[in-house]
Amino acid sequence: MAATRGIPWRGRWVLGGIFVGLAGAVVVASGMEMIVSLVDGNGQEFLNVAILITAVAMLAWHNIWMASHGRELARQMKNTARARSLRW
Repeated sequence: MAATRGIPWRGRWVLGGIFVGLAGAVVVASGMEMIVSLVDGNGQEFLNVAILITAVAMLAWHNIWMASHGRELARQMKNTARARSLRW
């Protein structure tokens, strides 16, 4: 919540995210019996694999994005420091 301070309608975004997460959990939980029956009783293992693959993909994307974004932030900080030192 602290990171979203100043964003318009932040309460609605947060509540919307909570609602979507809960709805997704209900959908997965209600569909577990069907998932288990489709894969001969190994549904939990397949669900775990899907969750882990999704987590790895999200972490990889985050690392790739941060590599480029980190360089941009460092460049901005250097420019700000340089501009600040020129004023003194």
